[in-house]
Order: sequence, then structure tokens, then C-alpha cells
Amino acid sequence: GAIIIDSTPAENVHISETDAAGVAVDAVSNVDNALCAWSYYDGESGIVEYEVGLTTIPLATVPPDIVAFQSVGLRTEYRLSFLNVNLTHGQHYYCIVQATNGAGLKTAHTSHGFVFDSTPATCTVRDGLTGDKNFTRVSLSVVASWECTDDESGLPQRYEWTPVQFSSSNGSYYDLIAPIPLRHNRVEHNLQLQHSGRYVSRVTTINRAGLRSTFYSDGFLVDVTPLEPVHLKMVYNASDHMLHAQWSFDDAESSIASVQHRFYKLGTTA
Repeated sequence: GAIIIDSTPAENVHISETDAAGVAVDAVSNVDNALCAWSYYDGESGIVEYEVGLTTIPLATVPPDIVAFQSVGLRTEYRLSFLNVNLTHGQHYYCIVQATNGAGLKTAHTSHGFVFDSTPATCTVRDGLTGDKNFTRVSLSVVASWECTDDESGLPQRYEWTPVQFSSSNGSYYDLIAPIPLRHNRVEHNLQLQHSGRYVSRVTTINRAGLRSTFYSDGFLVDVTPLEPVHLKMVYNASDHMLHAQWSFDDAESSIASVQHRFYKLGTTA
């Protein structure tokens, strides 16, 4: 038969890390759910073998420093757990695949890489968009915002926000609605709130490695009623020609933040 002369190695079409559904990922928390997938093409002599390894060096010309090349036949994906290696938190890794064509020529390529992240994001949740409120007189909406950090895989990709009401009768929290999925870190949602009710925002984050973590705000109390005066007394002291005033107010919900007073002449308002 004819002899095919092939002087060029196979061409790499792609190589990447994916999740079990085949979606490309750049952060991994569980090697059981991550794969290295690739595709090569050789129109002359075809592909006869693939070898896969793991490296911390994104150079195909350097032998892999974590897991040496191992033959996987003609498979075009390989679960990372099959490499049988313990990964280091925060370290970047790259799949490296070497293809051998029918002429015995080899070529290797590295993936875009991934970071191994074994810890979820950390967040601070506030009852407000710009600050953290403890009380509100608004009973028609819940407002919350949060700041999250993740040094390894970056800011979370997804959030789930749930407004929660506290029951003083049994010390439990109850979800007011089902969790709302969000892509941003603030929310204002219309809800009918109860006077003297205490409410909390719960935020669940999902980072790029797929790890979930849940955080709560410190909560706020709804107070739609003004202060109640307990007594107000004014006394003129002739000996020092001074007008003395005494007062007290009560607020069972949000307490008293400040008191301002002004004296008026009888029959006037200024």
C-alpha cells in the first residue's frame, strides 16, 4: 500500500478544565467533579495515543512537575481525581496533554489552568445599601447589601438572598419568601413588614470553585410609631428667675436617640 509521509505533529484544537457537565472552569474545589478535556487533529497519520499530566508551569516545553505524563489511550477527557494527587489550596495548576500521531511525532499543550480553592468566600452583610441600620420606620421593603472576598477564586459568581423574620416567642427565624438568586451584591425587595418585628438578611454565596457559604446581617427592628410622652413639667423658680423643664418619653421599640427642646411664649408658636 501507499506510504503516507507525515512530517508534522498533530494540531491542538483545544484543551481545558471542565466540570462534570462539560462547562469550562477556572477554579476547582473537588477533583472528583473536574475533568481535563482536549481535542487534537492530524489529517495525515491520525492520533495513536494521548498522554496527560499535571503541572504548575504553563509551558508545554517543560515536563510536568506534579504528575508525569501517563498514557490514556485515545480518550479525550480525564478526571483529575484519576491523577491521584493531593492539590495545594491556592495553587494554580495546568493540565498538559501530549498527542502522538501515526508517524510517531509528539506535541504537547497546556490548558488555561485552574486554581485549587478549598475554602468558600467570606462576607459581611448589612441592613442597608450604604450603611448598617438597626431600626427603620419603613414597613414596605427590605434593603440589604454585602461585601465578599475570596483570595483564591475571586468574588463569588452567584448569591442567594433571603429575608428572614425573628420570632421572639420561640427564638426561631422564619423565611419570608423563597431565596432569590442574584448576580449583584445589593437588593431592595418590597415586603409588608410588621411593626416591632425584627428582620434579618441571609446571604448564601457560591464561589467560582462551587463552594457555598451562608452569612447573616445583625438585623433591624421596624418601628412605625413615635415616642410616647410620659410626663412634661415646667416650673418657674422666682429665686433664680429660671424656667425649669422636666420631661420623659418612652419608646419600647427603638428607644430614644436624641431630644430637642424649645420654649415658646404663651399664645405663640415661635
